Amino acid sequence: MRPANFLAVDTEDSFISGRSIRVVYQPSSQTITLYRVEGRKAVQASKPSKMGYLAVDGKRVCDFTNFACTIERNISGKLGIGERMTITSYSPSLGVKRTYILEASDTVKGALYTQTFYQTENQALCADMFVDSLFELYDPGEIVWSFNGGGEGPTTFYDQLQKIDLTAPEKFYRENRQDYTAAALPIADAYNAQGGITIGDASPTRREVHTPVKETKDSVQVSIEWPGKTITSGEPLAAGQSFIIVHQGDYFVGLRGYKYAMEHLGIVMKTDISQRSYQQRWEGWGWAFDWTAELIINELDFLQKAGVKQITIDDAWYDHAGDWQLNPEKFPNGEEDMIRLVKAIHDHGMTALLWWRPCDGGRDDSKLYKEHPEYFIMHKDGSTAKIGGPGKTCTCHWCQTAGYALCPGSEGAIQITKDFINRAMKRWGFDGFKGDFVWSLAKCYNPAHNHKYPEESTERQTEFYKAAHDTMMANDPETFNLLCNCGAPQDFYGLQYMTQVVTADPVSLDQTRTRVKAYKALMGDYYPITTDHCQIWYSTTVGTGSVIIEKTAFTGAEAEEYARWLGIANREELHKGRFIGDLYSYGFEPYETYVVEKDGVMHYAFYRDGKRCLPNGYPEIELKGLAPDKMYRIVDYDIDELARNYPIVAIRGKYKGGVRIADGYRLDRKYLNHEQQRLLKRLSKTLSGEDRNIMESILRDFTLKEISEADPGY
Repeated sequence: MRPANFLAVDTEDSFISGRSIRVVYQPSSQTITLYRVEGRKAVQASKPSKMGYLAVDGKRVCDFTNFACTIERNISGKLGIGERMTITSYSPSLGVKRTYILEASDTVKGALYTQTFYQTENQALCADMFVDSLFELYDPGEIVWSFNGGGEGPTTFYDQLQKIDLTAPEKFYRENRQDYTAAALPIADAYNAQGGITIGDASPTRREVHTPVKETKDSVQVSIEWPGKTITSGEPLAAGQSFIIVHQGDYFVGLRGYKYAMEHLGIVMKTDISQRSYQQRWEGWGWAFDWTAELIINELDFLQKAGVKQITIDDAWYDHAGDWQLNPEKFPNGEEDMIRLVKAIHDHGMTALLWWRPCDGGRDDSKLYKEHPEYFIMHKDGSTAKIGGPGKTCTCHWCQTAGYALCPGSEGAIQITKDFINRAMKRWGFDGFKGDFVWSLAKCYNPAHNHKYPEESTERQTEFYKAAHDTMMANDPETFNLLCNCGAPQDFYGLQYMTQVVTADPVSLDQTRTRVKAYKALMGDYYPITTDHCQIWYSTTVGTGSVIIEKTAFTGAEAEEYARWLGIANREELHKGRFIGDLYSYGFEPYETYVVEKDGVMHYAFYRDGKRCLPNGYPEIELKGLAPDKMYRIVDYDIDELARNYPIVAIRGKYKGGVRIADGYRLDRKYLNHEQQRLLKRLSKTLSGEDRNIMESILRDFTLKEISEADPGY
């Protein structure tokens, strides 16, 4: 007798439903179609899909024929209570049975969990690759946007938005790899103006996976690929698992759905973030390797006055990586000098962070490498592997200082990581850390580690991050921890051990902003993101509600600009506000728009592409997310801040209107502000003779006529 929650379906179309999603299987065509449910209406999201294929001897095998389809209701699945569809098919050319399982539930909006198993009839079969969950966008239009979370080898990364023009002759393709050459976000998304499809790996630990985005004849396709394995007639082989998110809006909604889905696997991002992770930061890297303790100490007064609350002691503080002992050239008196530097930072009301490379065990001259070669990753040929970098051909000094890679399979390697954290916090007084060079680790063939397979070193890399994070928290629950991947995509599985995420050397302003949006989707609305150090990014940083980082010893106008933007950031505190990422769709709105709510106030930042808007003027701004029954006052906080320091003139007009600096104003000259003008004008009336003449000359020389005439109180 079948259990009560099991139902065999004999109808032509079989389906399962969950929160805002419906999945329909058609046995006659052996295809699956995804629908997005909006109220009582089902909107087709994908074309009918053949589910996928496997590759053997370099050839695709697609001759799977339907064997059975069963539907289960009220089951307990990966996403909670829901419905399950199990499709069994058979390849006569290979003698292989495929079992494709799909689960939907009422927990995560638009989410679907899939899992695929393979089993041979008789002899074992070696598969090159498994391809599953292959879906094409339905009715894509002419333009589709793709968010790509992975890399294409150790030097090329595409964790950014890319526009796919379906009318262009060149066909779009992105591989999106996560393997021993590239840690990444194992996610890809394709969307148009109506909505999109996100696909991501559903493994509780990092592993090799590809999530390619491919332009087809008339649409865009997403899928997931796992490396080949040997299929036998014994226990069914689990090829892999995935999450699919059908969504409205842009990639933010899809990535947010992936975040919620992965929480069901135990991958939960931090929510109890200390205030240190929201502090505006300055880093000593502005001097590269040439900084000294005195140079940093001499900057602290200016930085304190400007509003900086956090200082990073950057690279070159140590003698050898792995040993992590103090550089005698930087600290001739040893620990005494480092403690003095940290104390100076604390005396200015700031927290102190220390830079390091979490998986770096040093080079041939490190004491650790000489005494414990068994801690390190070994190549197949017996040589020692280096930690990852931006490419094997990079010859810059910074990359050449990178050492050999420690292996998470070594208990000793994990322990020395803990020892370093304890020394820096307990003896030197540091409040947190900036970890760097966190690219993927190589495969390990070191027999001392008893790996089940070489890829274990890659899959278990986050054990270093967890050990470091837990040790920091044991020393100080308010600790700060950031991991920088230097241009590459963030390691999704490492995100859970950070208290702040960095956009990590983005190549452009728009990539900076779209990375912020992606990380907010994955981490949470209030999670602190920083846009990395570059002064041209101030408006991007503040507008997206991010933390400002700088690294330069500023003077003159640059120092004033830095202090001005820090003033805006610290006054508005948008980096502590709620990021609202689902109001505007990137690529399908007149402006690239970001929204942050703080203390009941909605803050909008609009970024425009002049080539899109000119010469016909700029489209009107639409303020979404406001309550229709309330009155609102609109304030431009950037212009408001400028008006505190510069003579701003507002000009009315739909297309020619705006704000500008008053005519005749020179940045190299001081002028009276409104209050000063009024006071001196009143005082002038009380004077006589030569005193009055002098006062009127002051007013004449240091008053902007345009401002005085526009001011009704003057």
